[in-house]
Amino acid sequence: MRFVRQERPPGKANVLGLGRRITGSNAYAAGRDRLVGEHWDPNSTLLWLENYCSKDPLATFFTAADDFRRALAIKEGVQRKDTP
Repeated sequence: MRFVRQERPPGKANVLGLGRRITGSNAYAAGRDRLVGEHWDPNSTLLWLENYCSKDPLATFFTAADDFRRALAIKEGVQRKDTP
């Protein structure tokens, strides 16, 4: 049997990491905030992350994940744009 190395699709680890971060944040949230990202799409998530990182290349992954969760909350009507 031969070992064949298979490359991971680009960005897959980042999308999984974002999902884990959102899940963790939701665990500490209350009310409707616990369901943020319930219907998120991994493909659009990767695009969002690429755009975010190109605009702010020095941002940490945690900052990006928190901003992504906030963007989802606004999109889903759980949070208003003018609240932190």
